[in-house]
Order: sequence, then structure tokens, then C-alpha cells
Amino acid sequence: MSDEMELRVKIIKECEDGSAIITVDMDATTKDFLIGEGILAVLKRGLATSESAVTDEMLKEDEPIGQD
Repeated sequence: MSDEMELRVKIIKECEDGSAIITVDMDATTKDFLIGEGILAVLKRGLATSESAVTDEMLKEDEPIGQD
């Protein structure tokens, strides 16, 4: 199995506003990597902006978070 990922982008149509209609083809490894990185980015942003984010003190507790 190769460690290389494949990602191919083909421009179908360039629009007047500068955007484009494209197709994206990728292998399963690339898809899994991009989905994983996207999920991590969303979680990190959520934790950075959340007022109720998990604190270091919460992680030291024996009980699971959210269990009363």
C-alpha cells in the first residue's frame, strides 16, 4: 500500500464572478484524511470559542464529563 494520496481537480466551467464549477476525484485514503482533518478543525474551533469548554480540572475528575 502506498503512503501517497491522490487528489485530482478538474475545472468544468469558469464563471464570470471568478468562481468555478469543478469536479474533485480522490482515493479513499485522501478522503478519510480530509474528513478527519475537517472534524479536528471544527472541534478545535468549537473548543476555542466555547464558554463551556472542558477544562484541565474536569479531565482530572474520575467521573465522565456530563454525568451527574
